[in-house]
Order: sequence, then structure tokens, then C-alpha cells
Amino acid sequence: MKSLNNILEEHEDCEFEVKAAQGRNGRGEIPRSVWESYSAMANTVGGVILLGVEEDAAGIYKVLGLKDVERIRKSAWDNLNNRQIVSTNLLTEQDLAEVEHEGLRLLYIRADFTDRISILVIKREDYFGFRNPGGLRLPAEVVLRGGESDCRNRRLQKMFQLVGAAEQAGSGFPKIMRAWSEQHWRYPLLDEKYQPEQTVLRLPTTSLLPPEAISELDRQFGRKFRELGEIERLAVVTAFVEEKVTNQRLHTITDSHARDLTAIFKSLVNSGFLIPDGFGRGTCYRLPGRIANKEQELPRRLDDALFSHKESSKVPVQSSEHLPSDSEHLPSDSEHLPSDSEHRNNLILIATPVNQTRSAPAEQVRSTILLLCQESFLSLRTLADLLNRSSNTLRVHYLSPMIKSGLLEYRYAGKANHPQQGYRTTILP
Repeated sequence: MKSLNNILEEHEDCEFEVKAAQGRNGRGEIPRSVWESYSAMANTVGGVILLGVEEDAAGIYKVLGLKDVERIRKSAWDNLNNRQIVSTNLLTEQDLAEVEHEGLRLLYIRADFTDRISILVIKREDYFGFRNPGGLRLPAEVVLRGGESDCRNRRLQKMFQLVGAAEQAGSGFPKIMRAWSEQHWRYPLLDEKYQPEQTVLRLPTTSLLPPEAISELDRQFGRKFRELGEIERLAVVTAFVEEKVTNQRLHTITDSHARDLTAIFKSLVNSGFLIPDGFGRGTCYRLPGRIANKEQELPRRLDDALFSHKESSKVPVQSSEHLPSDSEHLPSDSEHLPSDSEHRNNLILIATPVNQTRSAPAEQVRSTILLLCQESFLSLRTLADLLNRSSNTLRVHYLSPMIKSGLLEYRYAGKANHPQQGYRTTILP
């Protein structure tokens, strides 16, 4: 259970409001002003509302507590789903949580929309694509294997279970994989991206060995390609069709051991079929002449467009008719890496050790941030892209504490939520 001090520290840079919420009889109730605050936050980047705390004219917080948090939590959730009170519920039940401070219980409503992204469904003749905001609730390898279930919306799951349209066996993805295998289609791709945080499922309906791909590769490599073994050929064809291939992707397609695939990739590189791109676990392999230009690379295929922060108007897609009409037009972001090519390449080089792993020690992440920010102010979005971390993780666990300790400074001092806010190093390690 979170403490009040944890809440205040984590949301130092967010819109933060407190409500006494004591009610007429002192047993607690949701004040009408909560929904006014919620509506205001829904039109910006969001924030936090804490019930059971009073703020005096001097801005000093006084913790009052709530006598029946569970009843108030249920009332808040019911009101969020009441269209006469709130037009749209943007929260999940996990966004309403109990907080404790010195034995007093409070209700914490998290309405943080900084990294939210719309649902997107794409359909075309050779492709289905699905994008949801938020990351996976289970490790990707567990999802692929099946047998475990952790539904994000349990009420919706229960509703479908009651009509026989859902179960809780974690069998959904294995069923998809089995169906695709029976059709000899290219295997589905399940990916997570951390800025903005999203999960993407791509379901190609093309052959594992499309005739046009075989023909082009035969023209490019000749007899050498025809003499490749089955797995080697699949690796090269995948790199042609999907622009790149990785150890994990080939493992999904062939179920071969990672050590064997490493040897296969090494052989294909030595033979001139593939060229490595990246470092360590982040290495992918591309065909010669197709090395990605990371400075100018645009989404060239529909699966890349799914990850775009703003969908390209040049990509012909058919959106689900049940989605809002603006679901394909996500907010664009004007923040990019510095325009100077040498500076940009240097930043990418500095960030690579942290970017390529999710388990970098905290001290290494802090040192890397200080090195990245030593020459100029960098935005939260830019740092998140460079380090492959979510904006919220960087802000809460690194940037805010480093501002407090004097290691970093704001571009706009005293205006933590300024839309063009940046961070610069004051003290190098």
C-alpha cells in the first residue's frame, strides 16, 4: 500500500489536488468538485486527486482520513461509469487505490494521461493490426506459451464469461498461433514499445515463403540462396518481408534453440546474406543495402506505422468503424533529437548500453542521463526515446530526484509542467 509521502514524491511534477471528502455526516462521500477536476485533467496530461486530505489557505495539507474507503472507492467507480456525471471513463479500477498515512486511510485517484495512446485497429487484404495503450501484464514469453491469464478488465471478462464467449485459461494467443500455423502464414508478432507505452499485435496473412520474395532473393543471390537450409532460408526471407529479423523472431517461427540460431545468423553474416544492425540483445539483421538510417527512417511498412506516434496519411488503412473518427490522428510531438547529426549520433552512442537492456542498474541510468544532458537541455520525450524507458519511469525515479539533488536543472525553472521543459546537467559524475 502506498504512503502519502510516496504519492507526493511520485507526482511532484503532476497536477495534484486534494479533497476533504468528509460528507455531511462525517462518514465520507465524493464531492461534486472531484468530477470538475477529473474533466479538467482529462483535457490535459492528467494528474492525481487525493480524497481525505484538506488544504488550507496557506497551502498546508492536513490529513483527515476516510472512515469507509471501500464504499467511497465503489461510489467513485460507479460515478465514473455514469454518463450523467462523466461523459467518458478514461480510468481503470487499478487507478483507484487506497493510501495510508499514519494510520489514516485515503483514496488515491490516478488520472495520468501523459503516455496514453489511442486504440487502433487496421485491416487490409494481407494484414491485421491491433494496438492498445499500456504494456503487457505478463512477460511476452508467457503470453506466447499460454496457460496463464491476467485480464486488464475483469468486469468485462466476467461479462463475456457469463455468455460463454470467454474463458480464463490463457489460451488465446496459442489458438492464434495454431491457426496461423495451419494456414502456413507468417507468424504473428507481439511487441511492446515504451514511449509512448503500447502493445502491438500484428497478424500477417501472407505465406511464410511468398513467391515474390523467393523470386527477388533468387535474383539477388542466385544459386547460393537456393542451396540454403530451411531455417537459413526462412531467416533471409523474413529479413526481406519484414525489413529485419531477430533471434527472437526466428525462434518464434522455427522453435529452434537460441544458441543454434546464433550460429545460423553468424553463418549468414559471414556468407554475405545478412548484415547485423545494433548491439547485444538488441541486434537485428537486415539484407545488404537495407541498413536502417536511424536519423531519417520513416515507417515504410504498415507494421511500423502501428508504432508511429502519429499515423502517416499516406498509408492506406481501414480503421474499425467502432473506433472514434479521430483514432488515426494521434497528437504529434515536435520534440526530436538535436538536429546536428554528429551530436545526435553521439547521444545515441552514449545511450546504447541502457537502451539495449531493461535491467540496467539505477546508478548507470543516472550517469547516462548526466552525460546525455551535459551539452544542452533535452526534453523528457527525447530522453525516453534515447533510453528506451517510459516517460513516467524517468520522471518519477530519475529526473525529479536528480532535480532535487541539484544534479540537473530545468530549462524553465519553477514551471515543472512547461510544455517545452528540458533538463540539463549541472554536476557531472
